[in-house]
Amino acid sequence: MTNRERDIERVIGREPLGCPNDLLVEELRTTVQELGEPLESLKTSGAVLGFAGLWFTPGHFRAAGERYLEAVRSLHRAEPGALAWGARQVAEEAGLPWIGKPLDRIIAKLAEDGVIIPEGRLVRAPEHRPTRSPRQDRFVERMSAALQQANGPMGLRDLALQLHVPIQAVEEAGARMVADETVARVGTGLVDRRWLEALARELAKVNPDGTFNLGDIRRDLDVTRSRVESVVKSMIDLGWVSLAEVGFKVDVTKIQRTRPRPPRPDRDDRPRGPRPDRDERPRGPRFDRGGPRGDRPSGPRRDDREGGPRGRGPRRTR
Repeated sequence: MTNRERDIERVIGREPLGCPNDLLVEELRTTVQELGEPLESLKTSGAVLGFAGLWFTPGHFRAAGERYLEAVRSLHRAEPGALAWGARQVAEEAGLPWIGKPLDRIIAKLAEDGVIIPEGRLVRAPEHRPTRSPRQDRFVERMSAALQQANGPMGLRDLALQLHVPIQAVEEAGARMVADETVARVGTGLVDRRWLEALARELAKVNPDGTFNLGDIRRDLDVTRSRVESVVKSMIDLGWVSLAEVGFKVDVTKIQRTRPRPPRPDRDDRPRGPRPDRDERPRGPRFDRGGPRGDRPSGPRRDDREGGPRGRGPRRTR
C-alpha cells in the first residue's frame, strides 16, 4: 500500500456516513483524476467500497446499512399497512445524507446483501408483511384463484384483463402477495408459489444429482425459451436453484413450502363497544316544519319588500 493510498483510507475512515470525492480532493489537495488509480486499487483489495463517488470502509458501510434498515422498520411500525417506502424518505428518516446515484447504488448493494427488499423504486424490510383490509383480502383471493387456474406464470396485463381491473391494482396486490410469499415474480409476471415449488421438486428428480437444463422445462411446459429462463431465474432468486457445471442444480432442502396467510377476522366478529339506542341519543333542538311559526324570527314578507309583490312586470313591446 502506497502512502497516497494510506492517506485516502485515513480520510475515508473519518467519515462513517460516506466520504464524497470533493472531501478527498479538499483534504489531500489533489484532483479527482489523480485519485482514480489509488482509489481503484483500494477498491480492488476490499479496503474501501465506492458508490458513484461516495466512499466507505467496509465496517462503516455495514453500520450505515443497519441504520438504514432500522429506519425502514421504524416506518413499518408506524404504518403496518404500507407495503414499502421511498429510498430517499428512508435515508432522511435515518439521518443519512444519501441522494441521487450514490443512493441508487447503495440500495442495489443492500438488496444484493439481503439487507432490504426493493419493490420498484421503494424498499421494505425482509421480514415485513403488510396488513390488509377486508377489501384487499377479497381482491387477493381473486388474484390467487386466477393464478392457480392458470397453472403457470401469468402476465400482469393478462391478470388485469381477466379480473376487469386496472393494471395498477394488479401491480399493488401482486407486490403484497410477493411479500406474503404466496406468489413469486417471473419476469414481469407472477406465478403461484405452490406451482413453482412443485416444478422445482420435479426438476430435482430429472437426474440423480439434482441437475437439469432448460430443455427439461421446455418439454414439460411447452413455452418459449425466454419464459423458461424467467422461471429458472425466479427459482435462483428464491435460492432453490444454483448454477452447475452443466446446466442448473436444485437444492431441495432450501425449497420452503408456501404457508397460507391466516384468514382475517370478519368485520361482524370484531368486538365493538356499547352503542346507545337510537332513541337514547342526545339530540339538538328541532322544530316542526308543519306547525305554527311561533317566535322564530323572520325577515320581511316578499310582498312587504321594496318594490311590491313579485311579478313579471310589463311585457316589452317592439
